Amino acid sequence: MTKVMIAETGALKAAAAKVLRVTTQRCRANFMRNALACVGKKDRQIFTAVLRTAFDHEKLAESKDHWARLIEVFQPRHSNLAELTRRGEDGVLSY
Repeated sequence: MTKVMIAETGALKAAAAKVLRVTTQRCRANFMRNALACVGKKDRQIFTAVLRTAFDHEKLAESKDHWARLIEVFQPRHSNLAELTRRGEDGVLSY
């Protein structure tokens, strides 16, 4: 299987699938940058560590379960981060 890493989604993702016949994966670095922009500077180090834990699992199902728990934790204080995490799940975890 061939993967193309992209920073954009939507039309570019659809075009890559149609024309190149490849799957896409959202760039993890760009996702992390956008996620950390949702929290204050003093919280960035802890959120970086917490988000990285979702990538430590060997199986996709385990990562998705962990990701769902992170969204629940983020929701009360950081709703923007929770929404970004919810929207980015399929693209970021498609490894």
